Amino acid sequence: MRWVLIVSVGMVLASCGGADPSPPAEAPTDPSPGVTEWVAVLEVGSPDDLEPVQAELMAEAPGNISVSPVSCWGGLAQALDVPGAEYAAAVVAPSREQLEEVIAAVGREPVHVGEHSNACTD
Repeated sequence: MRWVLIVSVGMVLASCGGADPSPPAEAPTDPSPGVTEWVAVLEVGSPDDLEPVQAELMAEAPGNISVSPVSCWGGLAQALDVPGAEYAAAVVAPSREQLEEVIAAVGREPVHVGEHSNACTD
C-alpha cells in the first residue's frame, strides 16, 4: 500500500510541475489599425448640422455614407485642420476608382479626398 501511495504522489507532482512547461500565451502587441478606405469629405460640423447632407447622401449613395467623428480616420483631422471631435459627412469606398463613381453619383464637390485608416469600423 505504501508503494502505491508514493508512486501516485510522484505521478501527480510530475504532471503539475514538469520540466517542459508550455509557454504562456502572448497578448497581441499591435492593435488592429482599422480598415483602410478612400474617403471623400463633403461637409464638416456637428451631427445636427450634418443632418441635411446625411439625408441627401442616403438618397444618392446609401451604401457608401459615413457620418463619424473625423478622429475615426487616421490623419483626417490634420488634413482638414479641424479638431478630432468634429464630425464629417463623407462617402467612402475601398478604392479610388469606386470612390470617384460614388462622388459622381452624389454630384457634390468634396472638401477632401484621401485614403485613410478607419479605426471606428465594426
